[in-house]
Amino acid sequence: MEEETKDSLIKEKPSEDAIRLAQVLYNTYLQVDDPYMCVPITRLCQVFKAECNTEFLTYLGKLFEELNEPVIAEHFNYRGKKYEWKVMKFCAVEQLRGDRGNYLDINLNEMFIEAVKDSDEDPFFVS
Repeated sequence: MEEETKDSLIKEKPSEDAIRLAQVLYNTYLQVDDPYMCVPITRLCQVFKAECNTEFLTYLGKLFEELNEPVIAEHFNYRGKKYEWKVMKFCAVEQLRGDRGNYLDINLNEMFIEAVKDSDEDPFFVS
């Protein structure tokens, strides 16, 4: 009998830098126990050992685009509700400027995190 194979949630594994960014955000999420976070851009510059300039912000934007490729998750439970399928992204992000300097307003998608962790996928964001 032929073994049934599941389609992969994530069609292409993100680049190493995108994975590093996802891991930083996921670990921050675990520390603060909140999917919403304000991350200073200078912190991400330190993580990537990069100068905080326009070129780095452009690169960071490309990493977020890579992480936010929509995925279709099928047959998963989230907060007691069963989902047949749902299209979702890793996070929402917006660059903000304010009294505290330049930072990113990030909201991780907890449903995405749980769906990937419940699937047969390699949860790339878990370090």
